[in-house]
Amino acid sequence: MKYIKGGPFADGAPVYAEAGWTGVIPAKGKVVQLQGVTGGSGRQTRPDEYLSWAEASTGSYYRQNLALRLSGALVGLDVDAYDGKPGAASLAALEAAHGALPATYSSTSRGPGPSRIFFYRLPAGTGRLNTLPGPGIETIQHHHRYAVVWPSRHPGTQETYRWYGPDGERLEDGVVPSPDDFPELPAGWVAALSSDHLPALTGTVVPVLDGEPLDVRAMLTPGAVTDGQDNKLTALAWHLYHSDLPRSTCVDVLEGVVAAFVDNPAAGKAPWKPGDGLAKWEYLEAKGEPRGEVVAEDSDAFEKLVAQRVQKIRVEQEARHRLVLEREQGTAEKSVAEALEAVLAGNWRVYPSVGTVADDPNGHGLFYPGRVNGIFGDGSAGKTLYITQLQAEVLNAGGIVVHWDFDHNAIEDQIQKLVWAGAKPEAILERFHSTRTAADLERMPSETVKAVDLVTMDALSPAIAGIGMKVNDSEGVDEVFRIYFTPFTRHGAAGVFIDHIGHENTERQAGSKRKFLATQGALYEIKLAKRPEFFGTGQSTLTLRKDNGSGAGKRNEVVAYVNYRSTGEGPIETTVTRASLPGFGLKQATGQTERMIIELLQKEPGPWSKTQLAKALQKKPETVRAAVRNLLSSGELAELEDVPQNKPNLVLADGPLMLPEGA
Repeated sequence: MKYIKGGPFADGAPVYAEAGWTGVIPAKGKVVQLQGVTGGSGRQTRPDEYLSWAEASTGSYYRQNLALRLSGALVGLDVDAYDGKPGAASLAALEAAHGALPATYSSTSRGPGPSRIFFYRLPAGTGRLNTLPGPGIETIQHHHRYAVVWPSRHPGTQETYRWYGPDGERLEDGVVPSPDDFPELPAGWVAALSSDHLPALTGTVVPVLDGEPLDVRAMLTPGAVTDGQDNKLTALAWHLYHSDLPRSTCVDVLEGVVAAFVDNPAAGKAPWKPGDGLAKWEYLEAKGEPRGEVVAEDSDAFEKLVAQRVQKIRVEQEARHRLVLEREQGTAEKSVAEALEAVLAGNWRVYPSVGTVADDPNGHGLFYPGRVNGIFGDGSAGKTLYITQLQAEVLNAGGIVVHWDFDHNAIEDQIQKLVWAGAKPEAILERFHSTRTAADLERMPSETVKAVDLVTMDALSPAIAGIGMKVNDSEGVDEVFRIYFTPFTRHGAAGVFIDHIGHENTERQAGSKRKFLATQGALYEIKLAKRPEFFGTGQSTLTLRKDNGSGAGKRNEVVAYVNYRSTGEGPIETTVTRASLPGFGLKQATGQTERMIIELLQKEPGPWSKTQLAKALQKKPETVRAAVRNLLSSGELAELEDVPQNKPNLVLADGPLMLPEGA
């Protein structure tokens, strides 16, 4: 089909209308900003309604991505099997238990492979299904989530979402399945995934709160939990944890209660979001509480247990606070006179020196020592890959590295990545410390704490949840910094945390203003420009979002490129440069935009302005500006002289063109 409007929603809406879809909605990236069109109480958009948005000459909906809010007759199985996520293994286990799934249509932006959403029809009368049937798998239902589909682009990778047929072959652009084309989800799967398909709690633990039994099935009904909801969920989590029920069943119950409250319009603004039930369970696991303990069924015994547990948590918090103070005592506070003398003598650090940038003319790095720095971005943007390279760099230079792991990665995986990044085995053995709890820090000799050069964290949000606080709670951010970073940064170590984007504004780190404000050094957003391939190259960009030291570069601009080169089945050579390197795809902040600019100017030499290019290519102005900067610096484009400001002045430079690899 012909693309004329420049937006996925405008291009795709007529196609889905013709195929008989309702529930078509615009999404900015992956976030639906329209009110009242998602969730259990939202309306299902009609073709005449969403077509009017696609055809409107005003507004911005037509430029946004396109998402499907499924009707109650459909379900999507979202399988995540990338970056070590276990979706494929979980799907195989579920099929072994409940029977093979029939071949069906699927949607993904990740190309051939198991990571995709599989769509099915539901038998009449099917109720809500469990939202998390297995690790790495989530169900997309009428009341829960929606699916971003063709012709949308993934906001992180900039890859286009595609439809695939039951035979696994990609459908042509402009061809989409009808809701009636999907096969029916087998009865065994429906039974296994149904929220009502729960083992009886009798004979294990009867949840109680304030002397009254908690009606679990009533709690799963929207509107049933309207007050005291957090206490009820906490009490239920405790009882389930100490029962003999399988973990997956317990988490399903907790997530069902969360969903029931979120979908209750009379309850006002929900204090929960999907995943909070799982977070309560993982918090109990992280605290090391043994499962299977016999818990008395009367409320007095349970309240006593909760009181004991609360007291234990408080004691642990106080112990952590004392530990931090003990670690800080090794560095006495300087007086005003001493600080003034250091500043006047030029001995106070004002430039980032950790994290080598190969071609920096001043020898500066990316991160400030003695401060907490950060990197955030979408999944698969290269955060962990770069942090591992940074760790290897410090280790090979004779430094000590402490890594806080809150993403539950196996220690073998961490070590394997370090080896692939080029870290010397003896350096790993002698100077790498993988830590997960405050007890690990307590066992670390004081001399080691004072000598640490780099302390990293993967990732900030799980670390906050791990101490029992909400991930965007300002106190939780400060507490994590104080517990896990301060003992080291007080002695000069550079702290670097990883975090994820969780807000409709993808330039805003994790949706929390406090995380942004609390960062004491440099904060970067990392974006994938070219996916690394075996025996190939790749590249990510680092955009500076915050700089408390004024030495890392210009804020809100790409200040460095992370270049990847694979030399085999595993090892990846990583370098950081200020300029985009030839042979790494040249892209690098904006995907294929540079290539599109070159091809356009080959056909229509111009001159062009950046505004004209953005309109012609149907790209965001900031995307085109970044691409033009790359092409000017690489010599692919030239600016005409003596052209008035804001007038067309961009032309192809003389000489051969250098297109991205694989173009």
